[in-house]
Amino acid sequence: MIHSVCYMGAKPLRVLIADDYYAFRQGLKVLLGFERDITVVGEATNGRQTLELVSLHKPDAIVMDLSMGAVSGIDVIRQIVSQNLGTKILVLTGHSEQHLIEEALGSGAHGYISKSTSLREVAVGLRAIRDGQSFVRVARYAGAVESQI
Repeated sequence: MIHSVCYMGAKPLRVLIADDYYAFRQGLKVLLGFERDITVVGEATNGRQTLELVSLHKPDAIVMDLSMGAVSGIDVIRQIVSQNLGTKILVLTGHSEQHLIEEALGSGAHGYISKSTSLREVAVGLRAIRDGQSFVRVARYAGAVESQI
């Protein structure tokens, strides 16, 4: 189901969800469905499918895991950035290692959220990266990384 509600007359933020766990994708899709200014336009289960759906839907933003099969999330980020579509990338992952946060952001991700934080942070993060801000919420490293952004 694709939501298409406009918020205050503005065009909703079109989002692709990329995660290898079906239940997690569905839960995030339901949660984002309550946001008037966010529309989920597709779901991907792995890196290759993410790249295909980015080309097909040209979403405004992607919420993606780093671990989704044969193609690494970092490589997917780099390939999306190289397409110059202006797509914003919000990493939502179980990994909270400092080097992965830095590598994801250095590869072109606009935000990084660990799955150990509240899922409510996803909508907040999507709005922040839409507005040109960096967004990092990671339980162990949030303060250190945010101070560098």
